[in-house]
Amino acid sequence: MMDAVMTTPKANCLTEMALNPLFRRKWSSVSEALQDCQPDREQLMKLYLQQMSGVERPILAVDHTAWVRPDAPTLRERTYEHLATAIHGNKPIAIGLGYSTIARIPSAQGSWALPLRHERITRKGYTHQ
Repeated sequence: MMDAVMTTPKANCLTEMALNPLFRRKWSSVSEALQDCQPDREQLMKLYLQQMSGVERPILAVDHTAWVRPDAPTLRERTYEHLATAIHGNKPIAIGLGYSTIARIPSAQGSWALPLRHERITRKGYTHQ
């Protein structure tokens, strides 16, 4: 799947990825491939740590992103999320979903980062009514 993603110069939708010759025909659709191909998170983290072991001071970036969903009352586990807002008088909170990202910045120069973790922040048992 990733070979198809990286070598398809312009795809208008996910289904066009399945037309790439590098897409393995094990799955009948791209959505099935994405659903079935979940990497082992622990093994990936071990690989990342192994690659960073020679770096004296790795630079890590941490981010919280709020996905505001006030009009989705059936969406499970919505929480109150902090928002950075420049609009005077607005409260810097909204109802939605929070995501946390930890990324490695490989060098001081350049503009790319390697995401190490990206996951949804949940509060088990909490549901906004």
